[in-house]
Order: sequence, then C-alpha cells, then structure tokens
Amino acid sequence: MENTSALHIRSIRLPYGVAAEDWWIVNGVLSREPVANATLLPGAFVMAGMVDAHTHLSMGFGRFDLPEASDALITANLNDKVAQGVLAVRDTGLLPGASLRAAATHPVRTTACGNLHAPAGRCYEGIYKAVEADELVAAGLREVAAGQRWVKVMADFPGPDFDYLSPIDNYPIAVIQALCEAVHAKGARVAAHVTGRLCDALVAAGVDSIEHGNHLTEDGLRDMARRGAAWAPTLSTVVAATDMMAAHGVPFIASWHAGLAKARELLPLAQRLGVTVLAGSDEQPAAFAREVALLHEYGLSPEEALAAASDSARAYLGFPSFEEGAPADIVLFDRDPRVDLNELAQPRAVVARGKVLLSRERVDLAG
Repeated sequence: MENTSALHIRSIRLPYGVAAEDWWIVNGVLSREPVANATLLPGAFVMAGMVDAHTHLSMGFGRFDLPEASDALITANLNDKVAQGVLAVRDTGLLPGASLRAAATHPVRTTACGNLHAPAGRCYEGIYKAVEADELVAAGLREVAAGQRWVKVMADFPGPDFDYLSPIDNYPIAVIQALCEAVHAKGARVAAHVTGRLCDALVAAGVDSIEHGNHLTEDGLRDMARRGAAWAPTLSTVVAATDMMAAHGVPFIASWHAGLAKARELLPLAQRLGVTVLAGSDEQPAAFAREVALLHEYGLSPEEALAAASDSARAYLGFPSFEEGAPADIVLFDRDPRVDLNELAQPRAVVARGKVLLSRERVDLAG
C-alpha cells in the first residue's frame, strides 16, 4: 500500500513498551498495515495524547490578557494544551455564562461538567452557580439535559479561616446521593470537589470522581475500587497552596504537611486497589508535566503516572486510545519520559486526529 500523505510511527509505545513498534496513520486513524512512502514522524517514544482530567478552560489564572469566560480565552487555553501534548480534557467547572462552543471544532477533545454548583456564599464569588440543597438535583439534571456528561458539585468549602482541610459541608449527604441517583439514571456522572472529611461519605453516596480528596482514607479507596470511582488529587495545586501558606506562616500549616505525607501512602494504595488515578492541573494549567511528575514523587511508578495522564484517563473518560482503527491522537518524545518525567514538558511532535499540530527540535533545558 502506498500513500504519500500517510504518516509512519517507529517508536517505543508508552507507558509500558520496551521495543519500537511500527504504526501508520492513514486518513487520520492508526493502522498496523505498512504504507510505502509514508512520512516518518520524529520521536523515539510515543503515547496516546495526554489527558488533563481536572482543568478550567474558561479561567485564565492570570496567564492571558483575555476576558474570563470568553471564547478567545478558551481557545487560548486549548492551544496551550496542545503545546503541552495534552489532547483531551475534562473541564471541571465553567464560569457562569461561559460556553464550550469554541471547543467544538478544536482538535483537543473535551468533556465537561458544566457549572460549579454550591449554595449561595459557599464558593468564590463569580465562579459558581448558586444552588441551594432543595434545587441541586434539578440543577444537575438541567446540566445533563444541556449535553454535559458530568455534573460538578462543590461538596464543601472553607469557613472564614480559609483552611481547606477543615471546611464546612455545603450539602447534606442525602441530597448528594439523590443527585448521583438522578444523574446516573440519565447516563451521566458526578464529580465532587472535596477537601475535608466528607470524602468517604461522598464515595458511599455514589460520586464518580473525587476532586482533590485531601482526606481520603484507606476504607474510602477500597469503596472507590468496588464502585469504579476515580481520584484526581491535583497535587500541583495542593503543593503550590501548601508552599504559599508555609511562606505566610498560617497556623494550620502542619495539617497540610501531614495531608501531603498521607498522600504518599494513599496514592500507591489506590493504584494497587485498581482505583483510576487521574492527572489534573487545576490552578496550575501551565504545569501539566509537573502534575505527572508529582504523581510519581508521591508514590506511583513512572509508568503508572504516565497511564494516569494518558491511557487510564482515556479509558475512564471515554476518549479514544492508542489502538488499531482509533483516531491518531498521539504525542512523541525524543527521550524516555519514564527515565525523567520532565521530558513531558517538551514533546517532539503532537498529532491530533492524524494532523501534525506541533513538530519542533528538542531543547536541552539543562544547557
């Protein structure tokens, strides 16, 4: 077979490959059938395009001189994901008035939770939709009816001291259970922001993904494994917040350090139990590679950390993976990220739906 517009991959497939494999990209999809005169893609290592499973596309975090919630900002965030080798995202909370219409034609694949839901005064001003307990189920069903595959609930939020590890519960657990049952009946899922001790109760109530989960326990993880729930620990955000509070000498900093120490025990346990761990940048969108490196630092093997950022996340969120006949959403590297996960910060090439979006020379960052 000859196709001069086809692309050829001859690379070791991450996370677990040990020898180079030959793949071809024809008409935007992956194939094992050889194609003569196909263009060889650069990069000795290849993996399915990475997945940022906890991000906020309508928020700029001070990175772009663009209006919050605007189509232009969402497009800028998506373009930045491509530059990082991220080709699929789960938006875990749009700003009120924002829409992902700009994502509809973008090569980055997107699934979304719609708005953040919290009672009035129980989230940061301007970023959430105020929904009281007796309205939560109806609000979640409206999100699903509008096409969202996920519903995001702010299960807790700090009091006046702004200690996220000792927050106030936002909703009775029975209300969140009713939300889960209603949303599940429509074929969608529930994601819960939780940083306090409500984690295990939320899992028992039927929540599908725990976002942050600073107070997860071993029992909670076992329940997650039984139920098929996922955990997005957002370590880069938690570590950044811990460093900031330590610099300001907050009185409760010891509990934050203890929480991070506990994460070093729980992340490997989650992996052993079969809980899907998801990599998510949250408030650190420019540092997705750091989130993956932190997953390794806090107990996952390099291969497991890469899976959390690619294959495992794709399977859990319903994005196509690296297999025969699948859309060619891939990222390639010159050097093995399993040896140094900082390599993720400089992909050699990025291909989405068979189209080369980025191809660049490797820069020796140490030099």
